Amino acid sequence: MQAIRIEQARTLFVVVPKTGSTSIRRRLFDGKLNSADWEYVTDCRREKWPGWFRFAFIRDPWDRLVSCWCEKIANRSSIFRGFKQFGWPDRMSFPAFIRAIADLDPARHEHHFASQWSLITQGDELCVDFIGRFERLDEDFRRLFPGQGRLGHYITSSRGPAAAYYTPDLCEIVERTFSDDIERFGYPRRP
Repeated sequence: MQAIRIEQARTLFVVVPKTGSTSIRRRLFDGKLNSADWEYVTDCRREKWPGWFRFAFIRDPWDRLVSCWCEKIANRSSIFRGFKQFGWPDRMSFPAFIRAIADLDPARHEHHFASQWSLITQGDELCVDFIGRFERLDEDFRRLFPGQGRLGHYITSSRGPAAAYYTPDLCEIVERTFSDDIERFGYPRRP
């Protein structure tokens, strides 16, 4: 788990990659909060941060996986450095990516494709007070930081709908591998 400690606001932003976290960090840094107020922390349990507000953003796991593959594999000349540890080839196909994730022990999942549930919990403890959704990123961000204005997306894509990337067998793999995200956050069982 990685969180940004925002001392001035007594807030922890629990970072879940591919959920608008780059846009949020950019806005908080460029906005009214000063970068000197930031510190990265790895323990977000309540007893460690009494009285602090903790939040995270999540995303439809079907869409998050497509976004991850597009940004970290398909749209690069070589695979993202964080994925090199797995020995995956450059420019691997989306089906190969999904199958490779499913073949890994979840404890080895790199944070860009790890279960979002695993990124916002420590042990059995949910480590956030508020869970925003990528699907309503601007609205939820403005609820948290009313003075920051419209957030927008820092990294954008014109890749088309997530459903176009999935076959029935890939759907079964994702539903099995990311059941926590689908069930606990109420996302659909199919893209």
